[in-house]
Amino acid sequence: MNEQAVHDAWDYLLDGDPQLLDDRASTLGATADAIVDAAKALQNLADDSTSEAVDALRSKATDVAHGLNRAHRRYAGTASALTTYAVELEPIQRSARTHIHQLITDSAHADLAQSAVDDAANDVRTQEHGGGTDDIVEHARRDLREAQQRVETAAHNVRDVIAALQADDSAREDAADRAVRAIENVIGDGKDSWLDNLHQKFDEVVTALAAVTHWVSEIVGPIVHALLGALAALVHALIFVLELVLVFTASALLLTLLGPLAPFVVALIALAVAGILLKVFFQESFGNPRHLAPDGAEHTKTTRRSGAAAAHDYGDLIGQVVKQDGDGTAKHATDISVVAITNADGEVVAWRVQLPSTQYWSPLNGDGVNDLSTDVLLSMFPGMRGEYEKAVLDAMHRAGVDESDAPIMFTGWSLGGMMAGKMATNPLYSGRVQSVVTAGSAIDKYRSDLGPDVRVTQFDNTLDPVHHLEFIGLGPGDAKASPNWQTHWFTDTRIHDGAMYEQGADATAPAVRDGDRVFFANDADGTYEQVYTDRYKR
Repeated sequence: MNEQAVHDAWDYLLDGDPQLLDDRASTLGATADAIVDAAKALQNLADDSTSEAVDALRSKATDVAHGLNRAHRRYAGTASALTTYAVELEPIQRSARTHIHQLITDSAHADLAQSAVDDAANDVRTQEHGGGTDDIVEHARRDLREAQQRVETAAHNVRDVIAALQADDSAREDAADRAVRAIENVIGDGKDSWLDNLHQKFDEVVTALAAVTHWVSEIVGPIVHALLGALAALVHALIFVLELVLVFTASALLLTLLGPLAPFVVALIALAVAGILLKVFFQESFGNPRHLAPDGAEHTKTTRRSGAAAAHDYGDLIGQVVKQDGDGTAKHATDISVVAITNADGEVVAWRVQLPSTQYWSPLNGDGVNDLSTDVLLSMFPGMRGEYEKAVLDAMHRAGVDESDAPIMFTGWSLGGMMAGKMATNPLYSGRVQSVVTAGSAIDKYRSDLGPDVRVTQFDNTLDPVHHLEFIGLGPGDAKASPNWQTHWFTDTRIHDGAMYEQGADATAPAVRDGDRVFFANDADGTYEQVYTDRYKR
């Protein structure tokens, strides 16, 4: 669980200002004191009046004094209840703030401990298959056992601090319940007829408001939601048009400045583009990616993740894919992760295939397969199977997806999302693909091929032009709306950035769709992530 997820989950415990609440309670207490003074003055007026001419006034003054005394009890009782709640709330919030910071720290330690386990496990495999001596192999195994123990300790610490936060939550609820009961008692004590009538009128108003609220939510709500959706679509379309206008305007200005050289420059650009397209066509048609792994190992790396280290929502999911970008690039290659959601019995209940974004921009790239050539291929030759797609198929086969019947989710951001959309249409996995999750990716061209039963969850920045770059493959059938196709819009000046999309997903879709829950590990269900990472180069 990353820092933002911790704040999103627990910051509600810090809502409310105990000092402000205490100040408001003091104001109520002062009002109660003023009411007492007024009641005494009226009672004195009644007691000191001896003339028959003021008998009627005495009677009224006595009645009002009694009424003020009843009001005093309500004001003073409410003030006392609020003061008590403010006093109890302050240490609860102090405790919760400490525990929130502790959870952030412990979650980070858990992530580091899990990384150490991964490294130790890789070292064991390397020594076992690389001819290490018995002493070296045993030393590597001992390091692995120690790293696993640190993971268990870190996970235990995370569970403890979550339990402490849950206790803070219970204490907060109990304090609020006591205050509410105290206020209800003093308000309900000695009701007189005018308060009863006011309460009745209030009930009538509440009933009317409830009917209006129901009408708004049931009738007007869907209409407003649809209008907002249409407005969002219109806004991002207008932004894209403006972006195109800027590009063409800049191009026209450049050609004007070039003067007589403009035709030659255009011809050179056309030749360069044609050369790149030919290079992509032949390279992707006949090339095969190289799998990189320690000698004798089936996978580059195998990892087990659970608890805070596992993904729990779409933001975590995008964050994992962004991390894959860096891990692969650091080795001048491409990391593809196939995540087996596994239960306590070791059975795979779902598969999640995580695909990285473009990391290599040279048309002559010879490193990873997530490069400019694949961008061109998916945009201009979507029917071809390139080296990136071949690598994904190989990684899925190595992980055991082909021998399983468990459902599949494809996910990625930018180029990874485009590949996720294409992989989801592969006939090999027909009937098993249940979900596609993308961020900043052009996948509308696959809308008609995916069918209405596949849940598609898109995250798009209105200022980002990348998700418009469909080019070849987009047809009339791809404009048809589907209830299972959800697009979450937000606006951010970072345009096209992995961390931005992680935060955008957290903000616009903090809860996972019901059908997608099977693709996320859950401690309560005893499921965990078994991650098979495979590394490829051209």
